[in-house]
Amino acid sequence: MSTTSTIADYIQHNRNLGKRFVAEEAILSAFSRSVGKVPLHGIHPVMITRFVNRDGTSVETIAKKHRVLTGFFRYAVTRCQLKASPMPSLERKRGAASFSRCRTASSSSKVPASPSSRWRQFGFSVVVPGTFGCL
Repeated sequence: MSTTSTIADYIQHNRNLGKRFVAEEAILSAFSRSVGKVPLHGIHPVMITRFVNRDGTSVETIAKKHRVLTGFFRYAVTRCQLKASPMPSLERKRGAASFSRCRTASSSSKVPASPSSRWRQFGFSVVVPGTFGCL
């Protein structure tokens, strides 16, 4: 079965379930144009990755495209149109750590205050599980 007709069936299926499915339809239509007239079983993970990871695409958009395509290929597998999903795993982009867990010799004497002392400083009490507020 062709990719375009399977996408149309999937969109209709979701709309019959009561979903609006507008943004998802746009993503799937763009994916269909991206892969061209390739049969469903001819789609490879490289083609999906190329579509999902375009230059300048935000992390949120990549995650949404991945979620929509995962649902589509799951639909195709459950309808016996594919033997297995060609979806690659989602590689999350990780930024630099906002703090370092390593201590140097000069910073070892500067031990941060415990969370409970910081909370008491602002007038809050800390409840330790199992103590019922009695310290």
